[in-house]
Amino acid sequence: MIVFGRLTFRAAAAALFLVCLVAPGSASAAAAAPPKSPAFAIIDVQKILRESTAVRQLSQLIEKSREAYQAVLKDKEKELRAADQELSRQRTILTAEVFAQKRKDLEQKVASLQHDVQERKRTLDQTFAAGMSQVQSALASSLSGSIWRGH
Repeated sequence: MIVFGRLTFRAAAAALFLVCLVAPGSASAAAAAPPKSPAFAIIDVQKILRESTAVRQLSQLIEKSREAYQAVLKDKEKELRAADQELSRQRTILTAEVFAQKRKDLEQKVASLQHDVQERKRTLDQTFAAGMSQVQSALASSLSGSIWRGH
C-alpha cells in the first residue's frame, strides 16, 4: 500500500475518480478545446485623425479664424505704413524732438501689433491643440471600448 501524506493510494484514486464524476466534461473539454489565440489589430491612428470629420471641422474653424484675423491685420498694417509715410513727409517740417517722439510712438504701435500677432497665433495654436487632444481622447476611448468588447 502506497501512502501519500495521510491518504493511501486507494483513497487518492477514489478522490480523483469522484472529481472526474462531479465535473465530467470539464477536464475533457479543457483538453479538447484549443486555446484562444490573442487577437491583434493594427490601427493607423494618424490616418484616422487625418480623415476624421472632427479634425476637418476643427481645422476649418481654425483656418476661418486665422483668415478673419489676417484681414484685420492687413488693415492695421496698411494704417501703419500710411503713418510711416506721413511721418517721412513731415520730417522736414518737424523739429528733431517732435519727429523722434512720433517715430518712437509709431515703433511702439508696430511692436504692439507684432505682440498681438504672436499672441493670436499662440491662442489659435492652443485652441487647435486642445481640440486635437479632445479628438484623440475620444478616439482612444472608442478604440479601448472596442477592444474590451472584442470588436
